[in-house]
Amino acid sequence: MKRILVLLLASMMLFAFVACDDNTPTPAPHEHEFGEWTITKEATCTEEGVKTRTCKGCSETETEAIPAKGHNPDANGKCTACGKMIVSNGADFLKATMNEGEVIISLQDDITIDIAPWPTNDKSVFGTASTTSIVVEGNGHTITFHNTDSDWNAIYTKNEDAVLTIKNATIDNSGYNADGGTWNGHDITFNCNVVLDNVTANNAIAVGMDATIKRSTISDNGGTTSAYMLWIQATCQTVSIEDCTINGKSSITNDNRAIKIADEYIGEPDRKSVTLNVSGTTFSSDSKAAVLVTNTAGATINWGSGNDISGVAADKVNAVWNDSARADAIVKVSGCKVIQEPSA
Repeated sequence: MKRILVLLLASMMLFAFVACDDNTPTPAPHEHEFGEWTITKEATCTEEGVKTRTCKGCSETETEAIPAKGHNPDANGKCTACGKMIVSNGADFLKATMNEGEVIISLQDDITIDIAPWPTNDKSVFGTASTTSIVVEGNGHTITFHNTDSDWNAIYTKNEDAVLTIKNATIDNSGYNADGGTWNGHDITFNCNVVLDNVTANNAIAVGMDATIKRSTISDNGGTTSAYMLWIQATCQTVSIEDCTINGKSSITNDNRAIKIADEYIGEPDRKSVTLNVSGTTFSSDSKAAVLVTNTAGATINWGSGNDISGVAADKVNAVWNDSARADAIVKVSGCKVIQEPSA
């Protein structure tokens, strides 16, 4: 009997609770009366902003986009709002670099830049003696470096300590020996401190000073001669590669390679050991190892985590080879091992 009374009491309490809940008044429907707009994110030259307003009778909010302002370049091409140089062609690009301090360039279209042999004229030299940094925001456009009349076309900065940074762009080349490889005719040569960030390189690259390459892809599948995708001239100090794809495969020559650290064409006093840092990078090649060292001054190679050499045809196990003709080269590695390049 006691158990029945407990169950009956519990049922009555549950009924009372439900009845009470059903009788709870709800806010009456109303037409929203929104207050003034408040800017919650300012619009910039290239990005939309956001504005928000709230109903006076409840907490309902609504938002709207604020259109991007667009650039407002002055007579010299510099945006009066964000300070970036607004560039739509190669001539304006070269002009834009000729500013002191830090130069930020925003590409508005694909551009072609003439590159002359060595630093014989301004076509090969970016910046002034007082330019410390040139940052090129590619905005998804293509920069084509046009070789004029020599195997040795190269990109320089007037201030040797300056850094050229190219972001979010595709880079390519055209003109003299455009389809040649990085043995005698370098496709795209940076004889300056360079940073490539989120860049797609459609031709092989050579670097002659410090270089940082991240989140980028280098390939040269259409070249008519064999090529190393990245040729590191032995006057470099440090080259760092992170989260990249080095695609040394070719359907034409079937003899493309990945990376070479070399002292060819460099005088004896200028030859230096190179430090190469690699992590998170996928390699493929038609021959050789992922990295071949022929520099008589040697190299220090720090092989970090996340690298994949399964696509390297000649050696899927050993990441670094020492040149077979230069057994005395000083090659130090960490994170992998170095072997003598096979003689055959």
